[in-house]
Amino acid sequence: MRTHRYLFVRSLIVLLSIFLATFFVACSHQNSNKPHPQAIKGVIDLTTWDFEKDGQVKLDGEWEFYWQKFKEDIKPSDKAGFVQTGAWNSYRDKGTAIGGLGYGTYKLKILLRQSSQNLAMRTGYWNTSAKIYLPTGRHNIGYPGRIRTDTQPISRNDILDLEMGVQSIVITVETANFFHHRGGMLAAPVIDIAERLRTDVSRNRLWQGMLLAAFLFFGLYHFGLHLIRRDRATFWFAMFCILFALRTAITGEKVVHLWFPDIDFRILMLFEYLCMFLTVASDAMLLHSLFPNEFPRRIRNIVVGYCLAYCTTIILPIELCSQAIIGFQIPMVIFVFVNIAVAIRAVLRRKPTSTTYLFGFLILAAGIFADTAMSILFSLSTPFISIGLVGFIFAQGIVILRRFALALQTSEDLTVHLEQKVEDRTNEITKQKEEIERMSDCLKDQNTSLEAEVQRRTQEVLAVQEVTILAMTSLAETRDNDTGNHIRRTQLYVRALAEKLRRHPRFSNFLDDDKNIDLLFKSAPLHDIGKVGIPDHILLKPGRFTEEEFEIMKTHCKLGRDAIIAAERRLGLELPFLSFAKEIAYAHQEKWDGTGYPEGLACDDIPISGRLMALADVYDALICRRVYKEGLPHEKAVEIIMQGKGTHFDPDMVDAFMDIADEFNQISKHYEDTYE
Repeated sequence: MRTHRYLFVRSLIVLLSIFLATFFVACSHQNSNKPHPQAIKGVIDLTTWDFEKDGQVKLDGEWEFYWQKFKEDIKPSDKAGFVQTGAWNSYRDKGTAIGGLGYGTYKLKILLRQSSQNLAMRTGYWNTSAKIYLPTGRHNIGYPGRIRTDTQPISRNDILDLEMGVQSIVITVETANFFHHRGGMLAAPVIDIAERLRTDVSRNRLWQGMLLAAFLFFGLYHFGLHLIRRDRATFWFAMFCILFALRTAITGEKVVHLWFPDIDFRILMLFEYLCMFLTVASDAMLLHSLFPNEFPRRIRNIVVGYCLAYCTTIILPIELCSQAIIGFQIPMVIFVFVNIAVAIRAVLRRKPTSTTYLFGFLILAAGIFADTAMSILFSLSTPFISIGLVGFIFAQGIVILRRFALALQTSEDLTVHLEQKVEDRTNEITKQKEEIERMSDCLKDQNTSLEAEVQRRTQEVLAVQEVTILAMTSLAETRDNDTGNHIRRTQLYVRALAEKLRRHPRFSNFLDDDKNIDLLFKSAPLHDIGKVGIPDHILLKPGRFTEEEFEIMKTHCKLGRDAIIAAERRLGLELPFLSFAKEIAYAHQEKWDGTGYPEGLACDDIPISGRLMALADVYDALICRRVYKEGLPHEKAVEIIMQGKGTHFDPDMVDAFMDIADEFNQISKHYEDTYE
């Protein structure tokens, strides 16, 4: 048993090491956030672009375009068209979309700043052949022809050095496509400092090579486990990994070009499609092996049959095969949801390792959606699915290894089962005897411990109140943490203002009670608990809200109150400290003149707790820095509060605030936010 546990732990460490190494290499490259220039009417102006500081630039935008003409056919009198980067299918010649098949010439003039830097260009991806003309010479990626038989299709992203010390460069690209349903420039060229560009490419290839090695390792490792102990899940998982290793070699950076730089585009595409079909089939077999009751054989056979039927499409002309692939990708997306549904069903039924499988597949699903979207929209093969697969294989490796270890452990346990059962029964009788003796002693001490127990439970109730507020407050902070010590400051503001008003004739019945003030202090942090229910894209928006967004934001008051009411219902009783929390959460956005929300209450109809919280919250919002504004000085905040007297705030509360404004200022400075 110890040997098998050691095998499982050692394998887990290897899997985790590969996953972490791949993750950090993939995340090591960062791009500049500066907006990139765009080509306009065949010219891109890079005179203000500093490659040293600003990084690489992608030659996106409008390129000059001559349909059904190569460079030698273009005359000075010919009028150029303009086409955006991406497939040329939607470009209209004489009022008609040109489609994906044909040939043409792209042209772009690049204006550069005077510099001694050595620049280089990555050619981008051209479907499915290109001849690139630069001042430094001509470079072929395949051979573009005017007809299918004259065209040699190759899809490769090369690096070309640019001429030094010039202020402008003209790029001319002849391209032809007769082998894919989308043609033209699928990925725009990129310009950067030559050394850095080559370093980036080397890093990307290293990362893709690590993916390839990791997938092969997982596949061969689990195939070896299958040979040790025959297990269908282990075998299909091994096949799944090996197929994805092959697919990784021909997508993304296409490391296969390191060994076969002139490999035909058609071979790569057909090989990629075949890997895709067989991978989905392997996943269906794996899913049935892991969860046969949740994923029945009948459904498995339908999925596998569909995949095998699509394998026959590789005999079609490649341009038809590339178009037919869309009919496979849509059911593949549906199968992703089937995987998730099966995994969820297995989790609900408490199937072993089902939670790990679900977690891993959700990571893979994100990669599948990104990969499918790029393929459908831009006909690009991307490594997104490989990135997701790292997480999926890591999780499934744990699943398979755990199944393997459990099977071996079960086999060993059966050999000692009878002896262990006798020993357990003996120990059980001994423990029962000891338990009877212990319970006898406990009964003797019960009377003396009751009083201590009551005291302890009382302290626990108080602690539960504190923990409840702290937990709910922490939940709100995790959604909206830009305000730093906002919650602590508003607590102290509310208590200071309540203490000032406790002798006031209008408020003494409510505030001249230490318990009420203490409950206000404890409940104040829950004033924005409803923001937990606001979507991230609204809650975390750095600028002003639109009207629709503001209407959604206004619902946080009702959401907060309803959440607390729901908690009370679950408890089956109403708690005093939560009653204040409900008032504060629901009424802290009401205004004295009735223009607030959510109810539009006015004057004394607004709960005292809500009026106190409104003033404290507004003051802190004025003095604090947010992502969309700078904080105001204390004096300016006091002036704004005074202007809201009788409109936004209770007049008597504003008068009390003016008397203790310096105390507010001291609290704000003592608990001032810090920013890195």
